[in-house]
Order: sequence, then structure tokens, then C-alpha cells
Amino acid sequence: MHAFGAGWRRGGLLPALREAYDAYGYYRDRLSLSAVPDAGAESAAPFGLNPWTCVRLVPVDIAEGLLPDRSGASAPVSARPRSLTADPGIQRVDTPSGQYVRIEGETFLVTVDYALPEELIRGAASVAAPRA
Repeated sequence: MHAFGAGWRRGGLLPALREAYDAYGYYRDRLSLSAVPDAGAESAAPFGLNPWTCVRLVPVDIAEGLLPDRSGASAPVSARPRSLTADPGIQRVDTPSGQYVRIEGETFLVTVDYALPEELIRGAASVAAPRA
């Protein structure tokens, strides 16, 4: 119903039906969180905040538990942090393998398809690690 309403506000009946159908297919699938060697360019593309895309935030400690082995530090990755216009307390960090966000000092990985690149998990974990 939410997707239908968002589609209706954006353009009327046909966009509303399209959004509702896409949402039904997405939520009907049995999605499970997983670590993948490389999620591909689509997952690495910066996410957009909008009323029709369900962005999931995964705590780093949960994501680390998905890694096949927890050993080995990752090499530093190039990251472009920026604060979101909607809330300057939320910082989105774009990397070549995907995004993570920092909210009041806590780090979360971002996913729509539930596939988290291993490189992204390791990179976010190194940022989230408490400083000694």
C-alpha cells in the first residue's frame, strides 16, 4: 500500500501500479543477508533516499559475522564521506565497493539487495573499530 501511495503521488495510476508490483515482488522473495566477494556496480552505486526504496542499515558487528574468515585486515579504501542534507548528524561514506553510514558514532552498512561486499564489511569494520 505504501508503494502504491508513493507511486500515485509521483505520477498517477500507472506509476502507482508499477511501484506496488515491484514492491510485492521484492517483499515476496525470501531475502537473507550475505557477504559476497563483489556485489557488482549496482550495489556500489550511491543509494538515493526516496519513499519507494527500502534501504536497510546493517550494524557492523552483524555484518562481520557473515565473513567467511574474520582474520586479515583490509587495505585502506578510498572513501568520500559527506553529511546528508536531511540530517547533518548522519554521514554517508561512499567507497568503491558500496556505502556505509555513520550515525552518532555508530557505523552501519547500507544495502537494498541484502548482499554486502566483503571489502565493504572489512572497510567499515576498520573505521568502526574502537581506537585504543
